[in-house]
Amino acid sequence: MRNYLKYLMLFLAMTFSYSVLAQSVQWRDQHKVKRKETIFGIAKEYGVTIPQLLDANPSMKQAGYELKKGDLIFVPYSKEGDFLPDGSVKGKTDKKAATKSTVAQAPVKAVNAIRVGVMLPLHNQDGDGKRMVEYYRGILLALNQLKSEGITTEVHAWNVPKGADIRNTLLEPNASKLDVIFGPLYSEQVKPLADFCRAYDIKLVIPFSISGNDVETNPNIFQVYQT
Repeated sequence: MRNYLKYLMLFLAMTFSYSVLAQSVQWRDQHKVKRKETIFGIAKEYGVTIPQLLDANPSMKQAGYELKKGDLIFVPYSKEGDFLPDGSVKGKTDKKAATKSTVAQAPVKAVNAIRVGVMLPLHNQDGDGKRMVEYYRGILLALNQLKSEGITTEVHAWNVPKGADIRNTLLEPNASKLDVIFGPLYSEQVKPLADFCRAYDIKLVIPFSISGNDVETNPNIFQVYQT
């Protein structure tokens, strides 16, 4: 479970911090970007993973990159064993169907879902509306990518507006059962949330600029922007 958490947090951190990786790749196709297309949508269309698509197009990893209509995207070959958008594995055949064997096969053990909490405001104060919508979309893209790779998530979201006492949100029954929480937006909400996460061994990802040094004293905090 903890390994899956690391994968989730690294994947979301990738959307904020990019490094250029040059490598030799043979292209299967070129895709001309259409209006409103996303990196996730293009990867899904061709049956490749987002990391594969980024590796094939190093410029997409640069900070500030934006997908624009008319851009040409290199599409790599999908590797044998990669997960496809429907959750199946490329190149894997159903041996039971192929051989028509009557031997009973053991059921696949289900993997427990990663329980994700989002504690961010849903308002347009101080111009936060657009930023919150973009961040929620980013989270959904990340969760869809995890789903395509066979990782199940269970999401709980709470509206935590400016001036709200986040301790009231933490009284919710599902809060203490989470594996990772994304938020908050406001600095005054960090300490009570960070103390809660330490007490229940929950990972806390703070993706926005906040004041305070809780990240220096609390090992449960992963803070994107630091002083």
